Amino acid sequence: MTRNSPDIRVAVYRKIALLPEDVLLALDRAEAHDIEQGRDWLANLINTVFPDDQGVAFYALFGGDELLALLPVRHADRGEVLSLGNFYTSLYQPYLASGLTVESLARLLEFIKDADRTVSAMRHAPMDVDGRCYKLLLAASREARFFSFSFFCFGNWYLPVTTDYVSYFSGRPSQIKNSIKRKSREFQQAGGTLEIIFGTDRVEHGIEAYESVYSSSWKVPEPFPEFVPSLIRMLARNGWLRLGVAMLNG
Repeated sequence: MTRNSPDIRVAVYRKIALLPEDVLLALDRAEAHDIEQGRDWLANLINTVFPDDQGVAFYALFGGDELLALLPVRHADRGEVLSLGNFYTSLYQPYLASGLTVESLARLLEFIKDADRTVSAMRHAPMDVDGRCYKLLLAASREARFFSFSFFCFGNWYLPVTTDYVSYFSGRPSQIKNSIKRKSREFQQAGGTLEIIFGTDRVEHGIEAYESVYSSSWKVPEPFPEFVPSLIRMLARNGWLRLGVAMLNG
């Protein structure tokens, strides 16, 4: 489905397999900065969490032949348009080209509203309030005459690390370094081994170990049990996997 104007064109795609090559290439570029913007993450999310959901849609905004924005969303009940994601999604960051303006993005939001008269609300979450995507979407929502406001989802606490592990470890307090060395020695003496799985050769062993630990933990069963195993396999295929498996006496 498309809608045209002299300088702006909007296209709607219901499946990743239908995305044109230039859109897929844009996702690949975005993936270098955030894996959750990439085609592989989105495909895994749809296949394992929303396989039969008819509300999944990719709204692409073009300026001439240039892709300006791609909003992956899901039309839910009660006319809500939600970010394509769930509790596995750490941040929602749709693809927004560097030259995208607030006015052009507002046109895309207006198109979504006008194309489906049942739309009563749009909810983009979770987002980084300090990020460009959040600021653009909020400004564009107001430009499109939506009653727009922000709300708190959660906070993340993390330590930025700019060095390699050796340098990082050498900078830790002596008490921490001594504890790690002592516990590592005790673990090895007790028959412990640690394996880091990188590629596909041992990935099924890693998945089996992960699921074994998970099933014997305090955690409730996964509502979408195929998401994490499929994610691990995808990471292994792309050479991104670092899966640690600790074994004690086999």
